[in-house]
Amino acid sequence: MKWFRFVWRNATRSRRRSILMILSLATTFFLFCTLQTMLTALDSVTSFNTAQHRVVVTSRLSQIGTLPQAYEEQIRSLAGVAEVCGMTNFSGLYKDDHPDNFFAQYAVNARTVFDVFPELDVDETQRGAFLANPQSCLVHESLIERFSGDGWKLGSTVPLIGARYPVDPKLSIAGVFTAPAYEDVLIFHWESLDASLTAFSEYELFFAKAQDSAAMPRIIDEIDSRYLNSEYPTASMTEDIFQESTNESLATQRTVLQRLSMVLLVVMVLAGANAIALATRERVREISVLRTLGFTPGRVRVLVIAEACLLSLLGGALGCGGAWLLWEQAGPPSFLFLNFHVTAGTLLTGLALSVLVGVASGSVPAHRVATLPIVSGLRKVT
Repeated sequence: MKWFRFVWRNATRSRRRSILMILSLATTFFLFCTLQTMLTALDSVTSFNTAQHRVVVTSRLSQIGTLPQAYEEQIRSLAGVAEVCGMTNFSGLYKDDHPDNFFAQYAVNARTVFDVFPELDVDETQRGAFLANPQSCLVHESLIERFSGDGWKLGSTVPLIGARYPVDPKLSIAGVFTAPAYEDVLIFHWESLDASLTAFSEYELFFAKAQDSAAMPRIIDEIDSRYLNSEYPTASMTEDIFQESTNESLATQRTVLQRLSMVLLVVMVLAGANAIALATRERVREISVLRTLGFTPGRVRVLVIAEACLLSLLGGALGCGGAWLLWEQAGPPSFLFLNFHVTAGTLLTGLALSVLVGVASGSVPAHRVATLPIVSGLRKVT
């Protein structure tokens, strides 16, 4: 007997109910994949290479406060500090304030950025071009791909509009990097920003690269003690702690997304169980006839669960595929997440869960119909 054909005919006997079940499961799996993609994006936001032994120095007075440029050389002179790179979040606009045009822009000390951030994988030729031109920038390959329609490539000009600072830099793309942690990021010379602002000479924060992890606690204490009573006191911490403190709200968002995912799983199981229960109730007499022909309770259970798994898998494939098509092909909501991508892991998780949902939703109806006495089943009137 062709078992798949047998299961398929039973699953599609009531086409209206089967279609509604598949669509409802597809909707919930679409939402599930979207929530999981958000969680992946949040994890990428909070992922840093802590093996780089970096200390972040910020203003104690405000999260967006600035620190004097002179601090850079003073911090570099401390024992155990290998190099220091100042950085300022430019927070400008590209073309307009439309969310699809948003990306991060950082003004950095170009002379030291590659020593402090060795993971910036820019080849030597492009690195030299960047260092030689104060009006140049480096961009992540994701930006080249996203704005290819605007002609972004090596040598093209990127006009930024100052929102936080009254400067509208026009930057030439000198190089491209691919480091995953810095997706959708543009970096340019802090000196060009400083030269455009009268008596600026300030950074938003400093990244101090320690010679080893053992020196980091002492470096943090020395920096904060040195500037404790100054006009610009500092708050120093390791890079991973800085990221956690900067994104405290992300922890709450992650918890909410995880709980919503669990709620969706429960909804999927209940919806599937209801549909399968209705389908088996209508076929009690037929299943009892199969029992009289030699079908064991175990085989009946397998057939009913297989029917539930088939419908659930179709819904899961439709929902997961829809999420991938929407977010990867139509474009992600870049104003919410810089790293919003439906990964293969998310798709495989969704498909695997669709099978588990089918097993869970079909188990109870399968057990009931398989253990129903044959005589009672034959007398059943639907």
